[in-house]
Amino acid sequence: MSKAALNYYTKALSLEEPKLITVALHPGWVKTEMGGDNALLSIEEASSAIIKRICLLKKEDSGKFMDSKMDLTP
Repeated sequence: MSKAALNYYTKALSLEEPKLITVALHPGWVKTEMGGDNALLSIEEASSAIIKRICLLKKEDSGKFMDSKMDLTP
């Protein structure tokens, strides 16, 4: 799925299901087979950051695309 399609789907789902908080979260550059050994974050670091961010989400965040620091991503 392209980034544009994911952003659209996230926004559409947030409007369709207003009781849910629906966001797209970018984990950062993670050391995986795809990210490679030079990536900045281990899988453990990235997943821990994402879990912490999920716990901080608010209703007004719904429909947004964010990185693991909760910064909006275009």
